Amino acid sequence: MRGLRCLNLLLAMMLLGPLCLGKASAYTLADYYHCTHDQVIAEALGDLEHSTQKETVRYLIENEGHVLFKDMRELGPQYLNHDALSVITDDDHHIIYINEKHRSAPAPALAAIISHEAMHSDRENSIQEEISAWHQEAKTWQEMLIQYPALKSVAVGQCPLMDRLNAIALLIEHHQLESEIETNVAYHGLPEHSPGF
Repeated sequence: MRGLRCLNLLLAMMLLGPLCLGKASAYTLADYYHCTHDQVIAEALGDLEHSTQKETVRYLIENEGHVLFKDMRELGPQYLNHDALSVITDDDHHIIYINEKHRSAPAPALAAIISHEAMHSDRENSIQEEISAWHQEAKTWQEMLIQYPALKSVAVGQCPLMDRLNAIALLIEHHQLESEIETNVAYHGLPEHSPGF
């Protein structure tokens, strides 16, 4: 049932997406497809371009970044439960892997997690960079909820990525985001600061 609800929401977003893409854009749908082969990710890039995160789209397109769904097990057991992961390749291309389990998530939810991962634009990471990226993800999600108010009616448990985004918003609201990141085992051993953070 959860997958069906997300699928229905995705179909609604696909129908509404072209209305939003009708706004003035610096890039075309074809440009988005240079970054991905997935329609819903292309739509997410369109959503980002029509938000305060248009620089994320510019960065990905101009730097030949790629965003794709991935079975995270293929990256190693330590990434099994990651919702997304940024990798900078040996030839300095930025690849954003989104966990395959989020394939049925609506484009606006994917836009939020892409805005987070795009902040990891070098090989360095830190606690402060993660805090900034999570805040960016929540800010983007709040913009998407304003642009697409129907997303607010999706029940908890219907779409795992939306559950994540709503949980991050609650952590921020209750001033608990920093402690959540500092105690997260995925970030154990990260320095407090990295270049730019």
